[in-house]
Amino acid sequence: MLVNLGTGGFVIRYLPERQKSLTENYLCTPVYQDTFRKTFYAIEGTLNAIASALAPYPFKDCQIDHLAEFSHIFCLAEPAGIGAPYFKPDLGMVFSEPVDTLTPHQIAGLLLEGIIFRVARILEEFHQQYGIQKVILSGGLSELGCLQQGIAQCQPAEVHRLVQKESTLLGAGLLALGMTASCLRKTEPIQIIYRNHALCEKFQSWKKWLDQMLCD
Repeated sequence: MLVNLGTGGFVIRYLPERQKSLTENYLCTPVYQDTFRKTFYAIEGTLNAIASALAPYPFKDCQIDHLAEFSHIFCLAEPAGIGAPYFKPDLGMVFSEPVDTLTPHQIAGLLLEGIIFRVARILEEFHQQYGIQKVILSGGLSELGCLQQGIAQCQPAEVHRLVQKESTLLGAGLLALGMTASCLRKTEPIQIIYRNHALCEKFQSWKKWLDQMLCD
């Protein structure tokens, strides 16, 4: 599984030929076409505009032990509306309770939780359908320790981070030149440095909150 976290978020899993998409609500993304013009696909969940949600807040100062400070306040962190598999443009930046009295740092923590939980839920569903052994994080936001730690703890697979920067651009350039892109696969494992049990418990409550909103 590839989780790219940048301007937006993309959770992608390659689909072998004989496997069908998990659900029609996820995107089916073309990955490449071989010399016989046969197209290969991946299944994809999306998070919309997460970087713009975080931008006004000091999110880079947040650590894993800062998260789940408020067990009763839940968040969606997608200003352009929640993406695949839900596609609800009316559900964007949503907090379950008013946050007017919270500090910018506390709001940043809630937004980061919302991103972690959305990614973890997609990974959880993909794991139930296909089985996942490894998750690879890429993109600028993947360098945030709290996102690395949160994703590693809230879903069942081993998590690694792609070391190379601009790997998508470099890989496309190499393929255009007819060269192999295998040199862009170096990753490093994410080691859990602080086990935030409250965050994992909050994820279970967050899923119920989201399901209720989607039904309303």
